[in-house]
Amino acid sequence: MSRANLHPNPLSGYSEDSPCDMAAAEADLKAYAHNLARNGGEDCCLAIEEAWGLAGYPPEIVTSVLAQVAEGETLGTAIAKAEAQQ
Repeated sequence: MSRANLHPNPLSGYSEDSPCDMAAAEADLKAYAHNLARNGGEDCCLAIEEAWGLAGYPPEIVTSVLAQVAEGETLGTAIAKAEAQQ
């Protein structure tokens, strides 16, 4: 599954304090977890990280942030909470 098959950039026109597309976060979380577990899924994972502004974060933070955004948290708050848990 490539990132191109998923939602368009969920952050277009976003600010870290505004709500993001919860459905896109949930779909990207599932795709991210699936591709982490398979050999050759790195490109899709990187595309998801870049789309959400999470490139460079470890997978634990990326999955935590996407899960929180899928539940309605803002991106900025989700990142702060995930970093605090580390």
